[in-house]
Amino acid sequence: PAYQNYVIRTQVSEVILAASGARTEVAEFAASNGNLPTTAQYTPSTAESDFVSGVAWNGTDITASSVSLNGGVTGDIVLRASLNGTTLQVNWECGSSNLGAQYRPGSCQDF
Repeated sequence: PAYQNYVIRTQVSEVILAASGARTEVAEFAASNGNLPTTAQYTPSTAESDFVSGVAWNGTDITASSVSLNGGVTGDIVLRASLNGTTLQVNWECGSSNLGAQYRPGSCQDF
């Protein structure tokens, strides 16, 4: 079980990496425009891989959906944006409502 959890955590890292590309694009948009992009203003690039079925943006959350993780585990990684209106810096939280905490790194335990 410990090795299987390790393998899944490695695969989840790829899911987080897929979401991170969109994070950079959202932060650049916010710095240039003073607000987070709407869904009409931004659509993440397709980031499909062996372990990622897609990445979506809903105006506040980037959601990277996993697929084919070891042991049949599936779930989403969510990067939640909040804009500091003074500095135009985007602050991020990382978490999941359907992917166990044991599979996510310590930096992705915000919710």
